[in-house]
Amino acid sequence: MDVLAEVIRVAQVRGTVAARVDAADPWGLQLDRVPGAAFHTVTSGTAWLTAAGRSPVQLGPGDVVLLASGAEHGLASAPGARLTPFDHHAAELALETGSVMHVGEGDCRTQILCASYRHDPAVATPLLSLLPAVMLVRAASSDRGIDTAVRLLAGELAAPALAMATVLD
Repeated sequence: MDVLAEVIRVAQVRGTVAARVDAADPWGLQLDRVPGAAFHTVTSGTAWLTAAGRSPVQLGPGDVVLLASGAEHGLASAPGARLTPFDHHAAELALETGSVMHVGEGDCRTQILCASYRHDPAVATPLLSLLPAVMLVRAASSDRGIDTAVRLLAGELAAPALAMATVLD
C-alpha cells in the first residue's frame, strides 16, 4: 500500500499555484506559510533550502523537497543570501502564459519548479501531521516515477492547455 498516495487522495489535494523559476546568482526567495503543502524540485543548478529548526540543505538537479504542512521556508543561491518575498501574483501570471519567473540579476544558473497545494483541512490536518515537516528525496535515491512526474509537470507548465488545473492536481 502506498501510504503517501492514500494520504493525498483522502486529503483531496488540489493545485493552487505552480511556477517555473529561473534564478541568477545571487538570489533568494522567502516563501511564506501556505494553507496546504508545497514542493520544489531543482531541474538544473543548485539551491539552498532553509526552514525553521533545520540546518540549510543544498539541493541539486532532480532533488525534490515536500513541505507537507506548507511551512515557511526559503530557497537561495547560498546559505545566508538575502531573501525576497515570493511573488504569487507573478507566479499565477506565468502559469497562465507558460512563461518563467525570473529572480536575481544576470545569467540563469538555477532552474526550479515550485508548487503549492491546498487540501481539505478537516481530513488533511490529522493525516499530514504524521509526515515530517520537510521531506527530501534525493535524485540519486528516487525512482524513475518521480523523474517522469517532474518532466510532465515541467511540460504542462511550459505549455498550458485545457484542463491544466486538473492535470496539475
